[in-house]
Amino acid sequence: MERLHVVFILLLWAVPVTLAEERILSFHSEIIVEKNGDLLVTEIIKVFSLSLWLSD
Repeated sequence: MERLHVVFILLLWAVPVTLAEERILSFHSEIIVEKNGDLLVTEIIKVFSLSLWLSD
């Protein structure tokens, strides 16, 4: 009976992970080359992950 509880708990934990959706909604990159050869890179990425909006 104890094994059944452990299996059930593991299944409950695994189901949301398998249903999770993660997508990159937009990606913007700005690259500036300075006169001395330095690079300034700015990237803006908007991601939809686990039903949460992530940005900035």
